[in-house]
Amino acid sequence: MNINLEQTILRNLLTNDEYMRKVGAFLSPDYFQGVYKGLFKEVTKFVAEYNKLPTLEAFKIEIDQNNRLSEEDYRSSIDLLPDLFTPEPENLE
Repeated sequence: MNINLEQTILRNLLTNDEYMRKVGAFLSPDYFQGVYKGLFKEVTKFVAEYNKLPTLEAFKIEIDQNNRLSEEDYRSSIDLLPDLFTPEPENLE
């Protein structure tokens, strides 16, 4: 599987609270394309509203209820979510 930069950023935003709090404020939806742009908007909205990172289940519910993604982006996002919620090992050095 080819993991791109947008996916790596979203994975860290969704699974690493410290990363979200330090980096999230400096990111813009303009840095993302397609389904990643919609997911970025959803995760930042979720964190702003609940002041915590979503779980996979909570994020799926949020996406289902809001209907802000196009049908194609919605299907793509549902396929991507399991990968995005699998944290990668951190190299802090």
